[in-house]
Amino acid sequence: MSRCRPPDGCLRPSTLTHSHPTNTSPHPSPATTHLLSTAEFALLSAHPPLLSNISRGPVLDQPALITALHTGQVAAAMLDVTDPEPLPNDDPLWDAPNVIITPHVSGTSDAYLSRAFDVFDRNLGAWITEGELVNEISRRKGY
Repeated sequence: MSRCRPPDGCLRPSTLTHSHPTNTSPHPSPATTHLLSTAEFALLSAHPPLLSNISRGPVLDQPALITALHTGQVAAAMLDVTDPEPLPNDDPLWDAPNVIITPHVSGTSDAYLSRAFDVFDRNLGAWITEGELVNEISRRKGY
């Protein structure tokens, strides 16, 4: 649920026309925790991004993101995930400028179940024939 507040709404048109879209969706692992933090936001600040995170909350250093939003290093953030989830009512991210927060539903669609069963069917056949599984978890990689 996003919390848009008048008079500006969630995103100003000038924010959208002068920024570069940046999406984060890496596999969550110790190597991707705080993948974007203070140093990375500073590097991006020459062309403040419209940042989207649909992966896992810890991929972004949330306090650093809040600061980057307030200073303009990040133009806007569209977050389907936060750290923690659910985001507490008193979390400062709710009051950061140019933020849209959704309740971790970006993967939901009318086609989700059909696609999930397609993967299951493929993997069941591969398992029976000792073939290669798709979307297999790698404990070595951490995801």
